[in-house]
Amino acid sequence: MIVEAMKTMNHVPSTSEGIVKEILVEDGQPVEFGQTLIILE
Repeated sequence: MIVEAMKTMNHVPSTSEGIVKEILVEDGQPVEFGQTLIILE
């Protein structure tokens, strides 16, 4: 996953293996530290 912060693209590696079941945020939506972004199956 890539998250943009202050015009910088940041790669966020997964700490778990799995298949993305659901994406909980929309493209361009602001997010907070610790917020769940996806659900892995």
